[in-house]
Amino acid sequence: MKRKKLGVVAFACAAATILAGGVLSNSPFVNPIETKAAAAPVYTLDTTDKSLKGSNNSFAGNCDITSGGVTWNVTGNTQQNPWRVGGKNLSAIDREVYTKTAFAKSVSEVKLTVGTADSITVNSLKLIVASTADFNTIISTVPATFAASSTISFVPETGSWSNAFYKFVFNVSVSSGSSNKFVQFSKVEFYEAAATGVLTSLSYSGSPALQKTGEAFNAEGLVFSANYDDGDARDVTSEVTFNPATISSDTTVVKATYETVSCDIPVKVKGDLTSIDCEGTPATQFIGKAFNPTGLTFTAHYGALNEEIAHEEMAFSPEVITADTKVVTASFGGKTVDITGFTVEEISSYRFSEADNDAFSGWSSTYAQHTLEFGGKIKANFASASKQSTSISDCPVSKNTTVTFSATDARFTSLKVSFKQWTTKTQTIQIFVDGAQVGSSHAFPSAGTSVSWTAEEGQSAESIVIKTTASNQIGWESFEFKLVETPKESYAAKFLADTASDCAAGNVTAETWAALETAFNALSEEEKATYKTAVADDTEMGQAIARYDFIIGKYAALNDFMGRGTGTSGLSNLRMSNNNQTLMIALISAFSLGLVAAGAYFISKKRKSVR
Repeated sequence: MKRKKLGVVAFACAAATILAGGVLSNSPFVNPIETKAAAAPVYTLDTTDKSLKGSNNSFAGNCDITSGGVTWNVTGNTQQNPWRVGGKNLSAIDREVYTKTAFAKSVSEVKLTVGTADSITVNSLKLIVASTADFNTIISTVPATFAASSTISFVPETGSWSNAFYKFVFNVSVSSGSSNKFVQFSKVEFYEAAATGVLTSLSYSGSPALQKTGEAFNAEGLVFSANYDDGDARDVTSEVTFNPATISSDTTVVKATYETVSCDIPVKVKGDLTSIDCEGTPATQFIGKAFNPTGLTFTAHYGALNEEIAHEEMAFSPEVITADTKVVTASFGGKTVDITGFTVEEISSYRFSEADNDAFSGWSSTYAQHTLEFGGKIKANFASASKQSTSISDCPVSKNTTVTFSATDARFTSLKVSFKQWTTKTQTIQIFVDGAQVGSSHAFPSAGTSVSWTAEEGQSAESIVIKTTASNQIGWESFEFKLVETPKESYAAKFLADTASDCAAGNVTAETWAALETAFNALSEEEKATYKTAVADDTEMGQAIARYDFIIGKYAALNDFMGRGTGTSGLSNLRMSNNNQTLMIALISAFSLGLVAAGAYFISKKRKSVR
């Protein structure tokens, strides 16, 4: 039976090959590397793959990384490729890389490739194989002789390992010094043991998916095992064939075959899609963002059969949420369902993540002035900042600088800024609201910190400045803020303000009136209707209406764009403030004097004509 590839973990390339226990490759004993060279590993983990870059940035810390369906935990600097295990000022301390997922297959050999060893002493290296994820039940411990830039082989004393967890333990020492030293952990390969028993049966685990007419059998979620008379069981999922190859409407059983053994899989066939529905409570939606389906479950109905639809398979319309979005239509396979009952809000926070790197991707590593803008609402102006490629690479980095936060057509009611600390030196942070410092300077511990400000009831701020001191490098990890819209001037106030000077001069110009008409037409139909039916009184709108009616009554050439007629409120209904009365009396007086002057002129002209 062919040897199959189980798994490999990759570090730097290796030159020397050593068997477990330190047996060199030129040993008179059987050399597993040479005899198995033609066999492909059934699983390989190659840490030079940049997609396996971890989130932890400490040689003393650890993090999980998943590759090929297997989750690994590594102690070391996992933001590097290859992975690095080590540290500084170490005295015979263990650094570990281990699986958190068991290998179901029988493993006859594990090959570890290590790269360079940078000024670090590897006191010992061993592979621990266990039957439990906590490694409390150890199957075997295999020591090996370490050599940098080499591939090291681990084999069981007898038989093979199956359904096991694997842990590599490096015991390392680093002499005193200020910098970290490391061993590169580059690659691991797992090889399947050759079969010794007789193949007796094929079995599977998992539930078959709903099948689609006219498509190939969908084996997603199924794991197939070849079983042997010596008790061995092998994962052969990738080598099974199926009959029939194409699903028809009357298919009820699919036969799976591996070599000489088979098993039957009962299946259900879904017909045409008849409808889709949606259940759950929709999340709050944010203006300017795509619809967020979190909290919702979508189901496709194929006659009597139902199947859940992944969010990624759904399409949503509109694609971008606006302030007046009340219904979002979800579609799948030509069927739709409407989603309602969600709240729409302005974006009130912004947090940097790997997906947000475009926000500052054009920045260089040279410190300079930069401005970030979020959702058309917030601007953060950095007096000096940069984009780093190591350590803190997922958010802006600054030293001694100030960042000014300002809002468009809004004011702040709160702001919280969180930081990442690059170095552990002392640094302080100050916050200024509308020019005045709030509180004292904040200490900056090595683990990072945050500063925040919240307005008192009814208060708000136009701008907020965050100032950092000293020359340490820090990352601006996230901004969280709340805003209150700046009150907009009402149309009534605009009307009174724009006509004040014209009325005082006794002449409303066509230019002023045209501008007021344009502004009025921009109002909603509901707001326009309130002006059309309003009456003159001492409120702001009432004063504007009184003036509008008077002007329309006086200047026949001006358009009655409110549609009120010629003075429907009547001057006798006016109850104006003293200032408005004074202005109105002046207007009436000017109008009366004009009539008197015009009468005198015509009488005089008539007398001349009589002579």
